[in-house]
Amino acid sequence: VGGVHYRAPGLWIKAATTLDVLSGGRAWLGIGAAWNEDESRALGFDFPPLGERFDLLEDTLAMAHAMWTGERGAKLVLIVIPFVEQLGPLEKDLDATVFGKRWTEFGALHGIPVLDLLPAFRAAPEPRELYWKEDKHCTAAGYRLIGAETARFLLEHPAELGFSARNR
Repeated sequence: VGGVHYRAPGLWIKAATTLDVLSGGRAWLGIGAAWNEDESRALGFDFPPLGERFDLLEDTLAMAHAMWTGERGAKLVLIVIPFVEQLGPLEKDLDATVFGKRWTEFGALHGIPVLDLLPAFRAAPEPRELYWKEDKHCTAAGYRLIGAETARFLLEHPAELGFSARNR
């Protein structure tokens, strides 16, 4: 898992592909637009504006989809994890759904299923307890919710993901 600006798109894809082969098809590529400027700078990376990081993420995902499509290709699912500020109360004129909409449209354009977790995070009994207050990373409860929702999504959409009864 990492910020898309940490590596060139082809390197992310090649590393994930190699790990997938070495692990017998069990690898996942977790990649995002990144949010933690201090972490990025501490790791020695520049921290481009959000729009540039989103554009780079779109380019990387489109490239991964193109490279992994086919009979033996990997399955690509976009999982949109909300940032804590989207849980409310929201700043005036902030549309919390804008990021999910962007990725839903991207997925539709490229034929990639999208799981937007904003509704599930908002429906949690204590949504803000899904994140650490200090650094905004997910807590164990947040990761459990992501895992449960991802498993539910994968089980409910086998045809979209190219799974048959034989390879589930």
